Amino acid sequence: MAYAIAKIAHDVAKMNKAVDFQAIWRRQAPGASMELAIATAARQVRDVLVDPPADKGIGNVTEWAKKQACWSNVQRLPVELSKDFVDELVTAEEQTEATRDARKRQRQLDGIQAQSAVVNAGGEFWKDALAWGRAQRLLSMTEARALQVAAQIPKKLPSENQCGAILKVLSRLQMEGYRRSLADNDE
Repeated sequence: MAYAIAKIAHDVAKMNKAVDFQAIWRRQAPGASMELAIATAARQVRDVLVDPPADKGIGNVTEWAKKQACWSNVQRLPVELSKDFVDELVTAEEQTEATRDARKRQRQLDGIQAQSAVVNAGGEFWKDALAWGRAQRLLSMTEARALQVAAQIPKKLPSENQCGAILKVLSRLQMEGYRRSLADNDE
């Protein structure tokens, strides 16, 4: 199966196209045309895999599958991709833009989750972390200021950037021996 998928990826890339992974994600399944393409490629790839060249002294299929010559033979296979499958492909540029957009959305989501975690922990949690970090002399001035802002929750709320920094400070403090965690507040 891996060789069949690799063959499809190879052929699609040669067309300067890409599989529309966003569409697959939305459907939570590959489309029928992709399933057909994989099945078609798998049948043809199987023929290459199970028939190692005798003149090379390779009789074992698993040995043959590891050889560059096997992959070269698979790359040269003329796998016919259906028009429906090709029509579902996106350009490489569209795929790059979709990836860029997904990363941007993920950063936004990570920021929201960080803010939520910091605010939900509450000011008392952050006061304790600040006091422990200071007592152990582990905090830089910037880290102490960030924790001071968090310690003022709910009167003052840290920014999204501050929340990311605050969570990093907490993680570092925990590696240094601080025993409290955000999960302690969920109980």
